[in-house]
Amino acid sequence: MAGGAEVWSGSGVFPKLREDLVLTAPQSRLPTRWRLPAGFYPGDKRPPLSYHTRPDRWCLEPPWCYLSCAARGQEFVLDLDAYPELTDWLTGLLRTGSPTEN
Repeated sequence: MAGGAEVWSGSGVFPKLREDLVLTAPQSRLPTRWRLPAGFYPGDKRPPLSYHTRPDRWCLEPPWCYLSCAARGQEFVLDLDAYPELTDWLTGLLRTGSPTEN
C-alpha cells in the first residue's frame, strides 16, 4: 500500500467467492465490465489503472465508476499515491475480506 502502510502476509486468496468481491457490474452480461467505487476514476490528471489509459473505457456515475476492462488479464496496477481516498476501501477488503470495514 502507498506510503509504507501495513503489509499483510498470505497469498491474497479469499476463502470463498461472495457477490461483494466480484467486480463485474451487476447488470452486465460481460465479465470485463467492472463496477468500482468512483474513487478509481482517473480524472484530475491521475494515472489510470494499468492497461486502461483510453478515456472511452471509463464512465463516472457516482458513487460508482464503470470500466470496460482490458481482456489481457485480471491483475492490474494502480498508483495509490495518486488515489489516497481508496486506501480505506482496499484496507477493508484485504483485512476483512469485505470492501467496507466490519
